[in-house]
Amino acid sequence: MRDKTKSIGIMSAEIQGADGEFQLLPAGVFRAKDGRPKDAPAYVLEERHAALLIARFNKEKNPISVDYEHQSILTKENGKPAPAAGWVHGLDWRPGKGLFAVQVEWTEAAKEAIKANEYRYISPVFDYRKNTGEIIGLFNAGLTNNPALDGMEAAVAHSLNFESEETSEENKDEGEEAKREALRLEIAKAQTELETLNTASAALKAEQEALKRQHQQEEIERVIDGYVAAGKLCPAERDAALTLARYDIPAIRQLLHYRASFFGMQSETMGIPGKLNKPTPANLNDEDLRTCELTGRKPEEFAALKAQYSKDSPIFNL
Repeated sequence: MRDKTKSIGIMSAEIQGADGEFQLLPAGVFRAKDGRPKDAPAYVLEERHAALLIARFNKEKNPISVDYEHQSILTKENGKPAPAAGWVHGLDWRPGKGLFAVQVEWTEAAKEAIKANEYRYISPVFDYRKNTGEIIGLFNAGLTNNPALDGMEAAVAHSLNFESEETSEENKDEGEEAKREALRLEIAKAQTELETLNTASAALKAEQEALKRQHQQEEIERVIDGYVAAGKLCPAERDAALTLARYDIPAIRQLLHYRASFFGMQSETMGIPGKLNKPTPANLNDEDLRTCELTGRKPEEFAALKAQYSKDSPIFNL
């Protein structure tokens, strides 16, 4: 029983030569010169339809036959022999042009007939959906000079006699495969978008880390340069202090906070006017004030203790 949703189509295209390939079907929307199809607006062959035809062909072990005047199909009707003109071993989709038969193996007789212009047209037999005209099957092709033979479609349909249940199941499988393919494409698209987001996130994180390191480096240099300016580090110690500060800047701060200034030591040692010669609230020098900071005593209290020990201690009276 024939599938009532499908019809047989027969087209023709002029053969360009027996060079091992020919066009089977044009790309896009087209009609036959005699007005076919009658049960669809036009034939339709897009890349997705061609991909299905090629996939089916690749699953088959046998090549597509090319005969004379479709005799391999009509032999049941007229009883005549059906010699092969050639065999198609490959199909190729060419965007904007159509579906081509490639790796065509012509018989010597067919080559001579084509070269002698005895046959000018190639006529493929294909299957298409009613109402939409989408081409979904490819059966064979024939060398012909009159592809629009009366009753040809009926003869082909009778000869092929494909079953509706088998075709329906095949269409169902194709539909499920199409859905799976669409899902795979969506997943691939989502994965690509996720990878793009992850790349952008990683780049942003790297930029933030770089800015953080730059800020830390600027802070370290500011602190160390402050100690150099204050005379608590000599310029020769700067690079070493920067290296240590990158690991533990609080420790550097603690180490240098109470360190005496070289400027004050120079003033006191060499008699150069400096801040150690300046009067303090309790007439204490920088070392005395440092001791006050370390012990937590007020300068006045320390001055009193210093005066008392200076007076009472026999060491100071020597």
